[in-house]
Amino acid sequence: FTFAYSPETCELSTAEVKLGHSDFQLYGTVENLEQWIDKKEILRADLNFTSSYADVDQLMDMFSGMGSDADTIEQMREEDNVPAEANPFIVPKDVDITLHTHIQRSVAFGNDLNDVAGALTINDGVAVLDQMGFVCKAATMQLTAPYKSPRPNNLFVGLDFHLLDIQIDELLDMIPAVDTLVPMLAAFNGNANFHLAGESFLDAKYQPKMS
Repeated sequence: FTFAYSPETCELSTAEVKLGHSDFQLYGTVENLEQWIDKKEILRADLNFTSSYADVDQLMDMFSGMGSDADTIEQMREEDNVPAEANPFIVPKDVDITLHTHIQRSVAFGNDLNDVAGALTINDGVAVLDQMGFVCKAATMQLTAPYKSPRPNNLFVGLDFHLLDIQIDELLDMIPAVDTLVPMLAAFNGNANFHLAGESFLDAKYQPKMS
């Protein structure tokens, strides 16, 4: 780590981190660290996040529910009869963090993704992917999406998703809910370009709650 620290602001010039399966470098500004530790202020940060490999699924598990009371989350799981195997991401609270990302290789929701770049903002219980671009074996994609998790079995996601030159069967494998929304799609073969936009409440297994 190389940084300049004061009670109000920490300026990171280099920070090499190995966390679980992931390795990454951070630099940027962190504010209110002491006040946040004392639970008096929200933690604010604007950081650049670069990585040769990031296990996004593992990182989400590590930071899920940060700032929330674990007993309260468990009580909500019991009240909503959430299956034991369902483990939705609970957006951290008491933080306002923006990560400007560039990841060479990653795994997210079981998919191998390359050249991931864009902004991730987490603001007190709301996560937003802003024009996050990435490449997988099926296509080149760009995603803008807000995500909220007020209860483990009552999630919300909005999607503005561009997929370029993707195999239709690969799309249905990547996003099974599309087959429910557009059942005729499975009858087609070949490559296509898609722009999916919408919003939905989800259950704890990320399945849409259909109206």
